[in-house]
Amino acid sequence: MAFNVDSSLHKASDLIHEFTCSPCEEDGLYSEAQNFCVDCSKYYCYRCEPKHGGLFKRHSVLGRKDVTKWAAVPWTVVDDLERCEHHRGKKVELFCGDHQELCCQICVNILHRQCSLIHIPDVAKGIYDKPEVKRLPQQIANIQSQIKKQTGSRKNQQQCIRDSRTRILQEIRTLRSTIDNALNQLEQNTIKELDVMVATLEQQIKTNIKQFAQFSKDIKSLADYIAKGKMDDSLAYVGYSKCQKLIRETNAFVEDNKTKEKVNLEFVLNTGLNDVIAPLLSLRWFGEITDTSHVFTTEHVKRFNTAIASDREHNTISGICELLGGELVLVDNFNSCIKLLNQVYKVVDHCDVPTHPRDVCHIAGNELAVSVNSNIENRHEVRFFNVMNSKLQQTRKITFSHSVLKIAHHKGRMYIASGTALYSYDKASKDGGKLFEDKSDTLTVLKCAVSSDGSKIYVANYSKDQLLTLDSAGNKLATLSDPDMKSPRAIHVSPVGHVFVGSYGSNTVLQVDREGKRKLATLTTQFNGLVKPQSLCYCSRTSCLVVGQFDNNNVIVLKLK
Repeated sequence: MAFNVDSSLHKASDLIHEFTCSPCEEDGLYSEAQNFCVDCSKYYCYRCEPKHGGLFKRHSVLGRKDVTKWAAVPWTVVDDLERCEHHRGKKVELFCGDHQELCCQICVNILHRQCSLIHIPDVAKGIYDKPEVKRLPQQIANIQSQIKKQTGSRKNQQQCIRDSRTRILQEIRTLRSTIDNALNQLEQNTIKELDVMVATLEQQIKTNIKQFAQFSKDIKSLADYIAKGKMDDSLAYVGYSKCQKLIRETNAFVEDNKTKEKVNLEFVLNTGLNDVIAPLLSLRWFGEITDTSHVFTTEHVKRFNTAIASDREHNTISGICELLGGELVLVDNFNSCIKLLNQVYKVVDHCDVPTHPRDVCHIAGNELAVSVNSNIENRHEVRFFNVMNSKLQQTRKITFSHSVLKIAHHKGRMYIASGTALYSYDKASKDGGKLFEDKSDTLTVLKCAVSSDGSKIYVANYSKDQLLTLDSAGNKLATLSDPDMKSPRAIHVSPVGHVFVGSYGSNTVLQVDREGKRKLATLTTQFNGLVKPQSLCYCSRTSCLVVGQFDNNNVIVLKLK
């Protein structure tokens, strides 16, 4: 039942003011205050202020233009407690049971006319004996403790952010130094080449000048000898013949040098630099600054059909990787082929492999590696492909003595999951060996992925519903289990270190922290149409996570934010 406020409140219902004249309020009238006396801590309307001014000429009175300062006047503790939060000049007198709020008279008239209102003195009877009031000190102590803990945590995060800035700044400067050193070396090599060419041409010119001088000297000497005369005919003929020969040689030398009269050196840009400079000028940053602790949410989900006419069965996309140009390469295990998708997820090329391709990873540039495994055929291979002009082309292969189920790559090293062991090899020479092994079941090392800095290796223990985190030497750092992570089969690490896990048994895709110790978010489930995820790939430029599925022609694309 609604609380009936007194008649004076009803009289105010049609005249509500933020600040009411104090003398008028005492007489049961509600006139809007136009002034505030700092010394009296009271409000005055235009009728009462002259009376107050006549009695207290030296009091400091603030007008409406300084109304923001009215609320700044200090109140007593009791006054401050009783002030309405919404109407600064009013005192709370009632409690609204419907909204669990303290109300002044203005609050009642505006928002709580139909509510169950209780006079505060009535609801406050025996308050010190109530259990909830007795628990208040402990509640305050608990919240203060939480505030202190969170404050400390936020200060630590603040320092972490500053440390990150210092580290990233050093990385930027190191990158700039690397680029500068490369450009300096190119400049030095080019200038050296220029100086060698200039020196060679100048030496040729000096040699020519010296030869011209020698021809001139020889001709003059011979001419002077003949001009002396008084020699027999035979000797004169010999002199004449030598002179003619020297003239012919000199003319030939002059004609040959006429083509060399003008030497014009030009600088022709190395064509390879055109492919470097144009993209460089189009860049806005050296790299993206990203919050690696960011927890994603799924904005929307789309599906794209990757089936082609030559498919014999439904697709099973057991591996996905992204190339530098934004194209995707899919491994279709059931149809024993590799498919190239453009940026709108349309198949533009495909390439058959002998049998059972399992996974794919990007190596560098347009190169990628595909794991191929068949225990029946005793085939354990890594096949390398290049993508040029939207065409897939196999370049070479490496064979192994153990199973090659899943593959990852980081800075020249391949990481291979065999089912029960993790191997690391140099991609060129196969130099390396076993990093980790677990023979307690059949698929304890089904999938692997490497952190962006190479310090951690994530391993899917399919048999035991676990995500393992190893260091670069294969030592176990963490083990994660979660109800949403049943039979994990896909792991992917984004370029900046976000870790995603696809679980075949629970039909989920999760985001976990970089330490591999806790789940951060469940990004999609069977509710969104996800069925038995087999592979994952995060595309940074579109903020999309592409999911390949078992026995399903569609890839699922999650738009993350």
